[in-house]
Amino acid sequence: MRFDPTEMDNLDADTLKEAAEEAHDKDSGEPYVTVYSLVESSDDLMAESNYSSALELLNAAAVWNDKDADEYVTDQPCRDWLFGNTRELRVLVYEEPNQCTWDECGTPAEVVVKSDVHEGGALCQWHADWITLGDPFDTGWTWERGEPVDANATVTPYEPEFSAAFKMAVVIAQHLRDYPFLDEDDYSEREWKAYEAVLTEAVEYAQRAYAEDSDSEVETIAQRFYEEGHHRDQWCRAEDVNWSEVADEYREIRDEHFTSQAQEIADELSARSLLVMDGRGYPGPGQLVLPGV
Repeated sequence: MRFDPTEMDNLDADTLKEAAEEAHDKDSGEPYVTVYSLVESSDDLMAESNYSSALELLNAAAVWNDKDADEYVTDQPCRDWLFGNTRELRVLVYEEPNQCTWDECGTPAEVVVKSDVHEGGALCQWHADWITLGDPFDTGWTWERGEPVDANATVTPYEPEFSAAFKMAVVIAQHLRDYPFLDEDDYSEREWKAYEAVLTEAVEYAQRAYAEDSDSEVETIAQRFYEEGHHRDQWCRAEDVNWSEVADEYREIRDEHFTSQAQEIADELSARSLLVMDGRGYPGPGQLVLPGV
């Protein structure tokens, strides 16, 4: 099941609102939400692959509208008392901050005011009432209001525009609920690299038993092990590697290597023992020729 990033174009408003309400506390004033976490010491290849793929997808979504990805997506290192070093993917929920635009109010925007005599815009309810109902003041006994700025201004609920990065995060979450991988090719590549790394460690450990072997002999035997060994027909994951089997197979291939070398020398000696030299330097009867003689 291949991930389809274009699904973000099919998200309806209710789905986005529900996702935002679950992940985002508007009253906190924090514009970002955490959408994916990774424990760096877990050695979870699937989590690492999905985290990397999610970061790539979120950054791509953020720049679709000629935006700076760093403004919408952060890859943030963290420290957890239980899990140690972690990383968090955080995205900006809305294209513009969900805050009242009245001077430096900063409280969550609740309505949009459209007025012919005032700038209006996305406002908290208090400032919207100031425009439409009048400025409240304390009479000493109660609160009363002055004349409204624009009693005819229209007031509608504030509907913030969700960022493309947040939409992509929702699509990613939906996909991972039904299928464990965002990019199977990336996961397979990581799995294979992990397997090869562990296999190399196992081979190097097996080689420690033969310290007398020269560097060239070690290289030749290891090459034969990787090319001729049966392990590649059986193993494809790091956890598949059996170090005891690697040691046994390496010993067998090493024995075959030196047996083959010894046989080559024996064959060469046997062939040379049939050669004799005459006075003209050509083979002839009566003289045994040995290596180095």
